[in-house]
Amino acid sequence: MFSYSYDVIKEISKCFLLNLAVADLMVCLVTMSTEILFVAFGEWVLGAVACKLIVYAQIVTLASTTFLLTVMSIDRHQVRPEKSQMSVLPVVVWLADKNRNRGNILIIS
Repeated sequence: MFSYSYDVIKEISKCFLLNLAVADLMVCLVTMSTEILFVAFGEWVLGAVACKLIVYAQIVTLASTTFLLTVMSIDRHQVRPEKSQMSVLPVVVWLADKNRNRGNILIIS
């Protein structure tokens, strides 16, 4: 079993919480703002290209938030890996989600 100081555990938690806060803010900016426009005008007024890009951004931000929460939960219930691995993990989550949803930008019409 590994033993970690309180400072290392606190720093890892801050890294996860910072990434989760950024993801939540992106959900608010991307999802909520476009939904308000859609409800206010009763139709999509931003054009076909913006529609595809915004829907793609919505999928990425919502999935990233979900994946970050999943990684945080797994982190809480496992032996902690090295500090260097934990600082890279949120970046991997963001990139994996972006690449996983790349095909959606072509499918959504």
